[in-house]
Amino acid sequence: MGETIRIEVPEAEFLIRLARPTATSTRLRIQAVFRENRPAGGTWWSSWEVDVAALPGSAEVGRALVAELTHSRASFTSALADARWTEAA
Repeated sequence: MGETIRIEVPEAEFLIRLARPTATSTRLRIQAVFRENRPAGGTWWSSWEVDVAALPGSAEVGRALVAELTHSRASFTSALADARWTEAA
């Protein structure tokens, strides 16, 4: 059994489940829902896992979690910008 973290930001919701696959590591199981902020905007779902060589509650796990969420938010923002540019062309 592990811990669950829920994070909401303007364009997305994240559900992160922390598990311990080994005695010295933490697995982040991340599920994300991204919503486009415009009329009739789309919704995208994604999920992925990250293994961190540290225990839950450690600074290393916190840094990995922040890095994953920052990266996924930036990727989503970039993908939307590309899609809008393509639509405008």
